[in-house]
Amino acid sequence: MLGKTPIEPVYSLENHGDALTLWASHGIRNGTLIHVDAHDDLRWRAAEHMAQLKVLYAQGDVNGLREASRSGDSRLYDMGSFLYAAAHLGIIKEVYWVIPYPIFNHADSDEQMYSFLRSCRLTDRDIEGFSSTGGCYCGEAFGIPLHICSPEQLPALDQPVVLSIDADFFPKMAEQYGTNLLEAVGRLFTQLHSRAYRVETALVSYSVNGNYLPLAQRWLGDWVLRLLREPEVFGESHPETGMIFQHVQHMLGINQAETLLSYLEGTIARRGEDPALHLYAAYAHYELGHVDQAFASAERSCLMDHNYCGGLADLGLVLATAGHIEEGVRFFARAYERNPDMLYHVLAFADLLVDAGYPETAMTYYKKYSEWFGTSPVGFLIADLYDATGDHDEALAWYDRALAAFLKDPYSELWRQPIWDALNKGLLFYEKHGYPDRVRQIRENPRIRYDYYANLFSSGSKDTLTD
Repeated sequence: MLGKTPIEPVYSLENHGDALTLWASHGIRNGTLIHVDAHDDLRWRAAEHMAQLKVLYAQGDVNGLREASRSGDSRLYDMGSFLYAAAHLGIIKEVYWVIPYPIFNHADSDEQMYSFLRSCRLTDRDIEGFSSTGGCYCGEAFGIPLHICSPEQLPALDQPVVLSIDADFFPKMAEQYGTNLLEAVGRLFTQLHSRAYRVETALVSYSVNGNYLPLAQRWLGDWVLRLLREPEVFGESHPETGMIFQHVQHMLGINQAETLLSYLEGTIARRGEDPALHLYAAYAHYELGHVDQAFASAERSCLMDHNYCGGLADLGLVLATAGHIEEGVRFFARAYERNPDMLYHVLAFADLLVDAGYPETAMTYYKKYSEWFGTSPVGFLIADLYDATGDHDEALAWYDRALAAFLKDPYSELWRQPIWDALNKGLLFYEKHGYPDRVRQIRENPRIRYDYYANLFSSGSKDTLTD
């Protein structure tokens, strides 16, 4: 019982999408889900994808289910659609989505909620079916019963619940409610405990992979895990672990690097080794210009826990952004040598490498990203690099793959200037080499045109799409 007795076991995940595999392996059926997350994760997937997932599920192929989210253009679901998949497999029957946005506190909450639902890409028909019920907004998303609630408006429930908490919820809640991270955690758990939910199974997702939660705030996931396992800790007026990390983050934010290093040394001596503390030490060393010490501290953090290897990638991106490309590559390469399965800052770093004149290294990272998430839209960037080297056959193959994947995926977005640049070069490529059908597909596609104008107005740039 949440808040009354320890929840055991509580599972931790790096990627929230792996909840589907976890629930399937534990035989969860027709569960009522409390989904604490900054994202809905209910995106639609095609019927043929669901049919293939149902075969894997019926066979009990847990590894197959997991890999089905990591197979590029062939993936059957992903981190943005795992709840849709879980519902259509009969694992989850309804969702109570706890959002970190104070929509319910505003006089025009109905209007804000409908705008919010549109941003979640629900259909107009689904959006029109939502109404305020008991303080939550209730309706259906693609046939799945969905209740959208603030922490304060969560209802009491008689049935056992499946609890899923994403650590990326708390930074967004702290920002939106004008508070700090610990207070955001406290406000949520105060409400959860007051409902005394009976928990069938619980998980916490870190969601650092994919850049949903900054690595320096990974400790939030650890803290939430402890609160679930040791509910009596919630009664402490000043939880030491959380206070330490919040204090450390504050000092880093106000550029007190020397004071921070001294504090970290004393804390490590008193409390013992901790990868998060060594990561903060790496950031402090960087601020002081101690690049080699920053590398050593970040690598030490990474060696203690491979899930902290993103710290090396963090610093590599910072160095490359500041123009220190060689140093940035050294940090970034070591991060992925130590943890080849992560995806942290990959696209941003590859973009920098292209601008700095390192196309081959950039292509390696673009391809790494596409192996998991598919070729739309990153395939346009890969094609552009092949075209620049004179390999027109490979360029054509990647342009075609990227365009086909974009047209097939209704959620694919052209949301970054480098992708627009590559798409425009692809358009010129098709025109130059005589592919008028592809030119028409690009120029006349309504999603491409919508994203084009949104990008044009936000950047003030002049692109070639409508030339």
